Amino acid sequence: MDLGLLDPAALRIERIDSASELIRIEPIREVTWGKAEGPLQPDVFVHLRNGGLILAACLGEEVVGFSLAFPSVYRGELVLWSHESAVLMKDRGVGAALKAAQRTLAADIGYNKIMWTYDPLVRRNAHLNLGKLGATVVEFVPDYYGPYRSDQQSRDALTDRFVVSWLVDPTEATVLKPPEVAKTATVLAVGEMDIPASYPEDADVIRVALPEDIVAMRSSRPEVAHLWSLAFRTAIAEFGSTGFRIWLDTDEAGRTEGYIVERIHHGEVVMR
Repeated sequence: MDLGLLDPAALRIERIDSASELIRIEPIREVTWGKAEGPLQPDVFVHLRNGGLILAACLGEEVVGFSLAFPSVYRGELVLWSHESAVLMKDRGVGAALKAAQRTLAADIGYNKIMWTYDPLVRRNAHLNLGKLGATVVEFVPDYYGPYRSDQQSRDALTDRFVVSWLVDPTEATVLKPPEVAKTATVLAVGEMDIPASYPEDADVIRVALPEDIVAMRSSRPEVAHLWSLAFRTAIAEFGSTGFRIWLDTDEAGRTEGYIVERIHHGEVVMR
């Protein structure tokens, strides 16, 4: 398969609506999470027939990405929970196209919000979720999937995740801009040989850097990648699980370098 520049007009998003079609997305699931994850079971359609969605991104007859979502309740509110998403073509717009289609269909069903989790250490995921889509981080959950989830991307004993909320109405979901403050404290930076450098600070607005490519690091330097997981957890945990607002921290060219985190004081709301 040619993984060069993608012509957006060639990409087609299809809704999978029968158990027999599940086999179409299994190769991507195996590449992403490994055989140990196991195939989707036909009873997943109990959810899908009652407000859920499976979408496949196709180039010709080849499936190059998919997303799976089902109805859920978060803090007393019915939401569409996007549980699995994976693409074979990175940084080609496939993930954004899947999300756009998911949002349109979620609106047709009657949802107001889509929610999901993502690995906060992966720069491209942060860029897509917060920078492109305008999703909002609402919670940090250490070991969301328990100790060690057997996927090809993490290769880490920790499965810490950000929980994000995305408003279905595109006029209400906007990319948040960082607060204008005179001073921010850097509490986590990229040190020598890409080792995380922590600088504990008692501040209301902090900067938290991310490694250039944590996914590659987890394969080539797993010990250093684990240090990043621990350091990031420590930096965010200072604010509690939900006591913060988060923005992307970008360079002059707009490339994601990390996060700017603002403490939420008592009485303020986290979710928009």
